[in-house]
This record gives sequence, structure tokens and C-alpha cells, in this order.
Amino acid sequence: MKKIIGFMFFIAISTLILTSPSFTLIVPVPVQAETQTEVPTDDETEANTTDFVSDYGAIGNDLIDDTEANTTGYVSDYGAIGNDLIDDTQSIQNAINAAGENGYVCFNEGEIYNISATTNKQNILTVMHNNLEIDLNNSTIKLTPNAFESYKMFYICGARDVKIHNGFLQGDRVDHIYKKSISRITVKNGGTGYTAGKLVVNDEGTGGSGLAGTYHVTNGVITSINITNYGGGYLT
Repeated sequence: MKKIIGFMFFIAISTLILTSPSFTLIVPVPVQAETQTEVPTDDETEANTTDFVSDYGAIGNDLIDDTEANTTGYVSDYGAIGNDLIDDTQSIQNAINAAGENGYVCFNEGEIYNISATTNKQNILTVMHNNLEIDLNNSTIKLTPNAFESYKMFYICGARDVKIHNGFLQGDRVDHIYKKSISRITVKNGGTGYTAGKLVVNDEGTGGSGLAGTYHVTNGVITSINITNYGGGYLT
């Protein structure tokens, strides 16, 4: 009985204290343990990988300026799909334009890309940027048969240090209707330092030049080139 009275007395006192207007209840806040943040070492701070500089268009031993080299990846990134019988002219040109100065353009390996002329005396693929490398990657650029008098598959105009290599350019000699001059690669208007290497030109078109350089072209380097069936044309 005494225990019950004592317990009730404790409840009454506690209730009195809690309801008293002059009483402030202070509830202690638990102290959280400090979180230790791991500081990355110098080797771990924003570490990334760029692999090889060649992935960005810088090719050693080619005499081409590698400053600020960039890459456009493969021409397929711009819609050029090999072996599909669909015209790839604009897609390849878009890749060349996107590469710009110090650029690098690469084709998928061992495929056939179709290009075509839509007007007479047209420059089908035009290169106007300096220090540009176009790697055909053992693929073939094939000209769609047509009846135009004259046109050029590659036209390098006023650019220096352009390299087109490692592939095949195939004309339309058998199926061409007009039967007149066709140039495969033309360098014009002061283009300097262009390089063509390991490039096979099958001039299955009318009599024309496999490679042509005009208007004060200097410092041109042509190596390991096979040009066949160029008819009555000439190599400049």
C-alpha cells in the first residue's frame, strides 16, 4: 500500500512540474558521430583516360601537323553505310566538313561506299581544310554510273597538308555513257603539302587522270599508288 501511494505521489509531482508555466523541459539532442570524408589522392582526382593520341587524329611520322587534332570517328557516324547500295555522297561530305582543320576522317574497314555526281563538271567530294587526314581503311569509294561530261571524285581546293590514303577509288568506265574525261583526285588553287599513300585508283570510267594537280600545286607527295585502266588520260 505504501508503494502504491508513493507511486501515485510521484505521478502527481511529475504532472505538477510538467504543467507548471514556469517550467521548461530540456530534451538533450544526441550527438552524431562525425563523418569522415575520404580525400582523393592526386592520382585519383578527376582521373580519366584518353587512350592514344591517334584516337584523336594525331598520326606520327606523316608530316602532318597534329596540333589540336580532333576526330570525327567513322563516316558511318554521319550516315554513310557501306555495302548498302545507297548513295553516301552527302554523308561523307558532312564528315569531311565536320573534321575541319587538323581533322581525321575514317571509313569502316573493307566496305564499299557509293558516291554520285548530280551536275556536270561537279566536284563530288570537296576538301578545303588544312591538315586533314582521310583514312579509307581498305574500303572502296565507288562512282555511280552517269552521263555527265566531267567531274572529280575528290577535289582539294586551296588546302595544305591533306592526306588521303589506304583505300580504293573506283570509276564507272564500263557503264559511263558520255565517255569523256574524269579526274579522280584534283588539287587546285595553291594547295600544298598533300599526301596520297597506299591508294588504288581503278579508273573504270572514261579516259581521265587518276590524280590531278593544277594551279600552282607544290610539295605534293604521292606514294604506293596503283592506277589502272586510266585509258587515254594522264597522271599529273
